[in-house]
Amino acid sequence: AQNYPNPFTMGKSTGTTIGYALPSASYAVLKVYNLLGKEVRTLVNESRPLGRSTAVWDGRDNSGKQVSAGIYMYKLTSGNHTFSRRLSLTR
Repeated sequence: AQNYPNPFTMGKSTGTTIGYALPSASYAVLKVYNLLGKEVRTLVNESRPLGRSTAVWDGRDNSGKQVSAGIYMYKLTSGNHTFSRRLSLTR
């Protein structure tokens, strides 16, 4: 699903929520990338049960630093399936 809120503003919210549903229990990886394709943050990297789940991105990178405002991509990979969407971070 599309993240919400989108766009999200740092300082006015705790982050943006990314919802996803898996058709079967499987290993899932959910990562956020900048528009150059560089990984910014890993949100999920574990076995997940079938059904709906959520992950929250707080606008920080893997080292805990706030990222700059802009457009980012998130990608979910599970089994043979890959899904991606855009999200916007504003200041």
